[in-house]
Amino acid sequence: MEEEEEEEEEEEEEEEEEEEEEEEEEEEEEEEEEEEEEEEEEEEEEEEEEESYLFHLRLITENHHPL
Repeated sequence: MEEEEEEEEEEEEEEEEEEEEEEEEEEEEEEEEEEEEEEEEEEEEEEEEEESYLFHLRLITENHHPL
């Protein structure tokens, strides 16, 4: 009986450990996804700023040097 109980306890502990590992992996994946999204947003913002800058630069240039 005691052996069975010990085996059951060991199995339960192993299952708990596996579950914890899975949860940790999921959390890591979520964090990575969030980081990627943030990076994409930053890149988009930089592109928008650059486009805006170029647009204004073009306007200024055209106003001072009409074709």
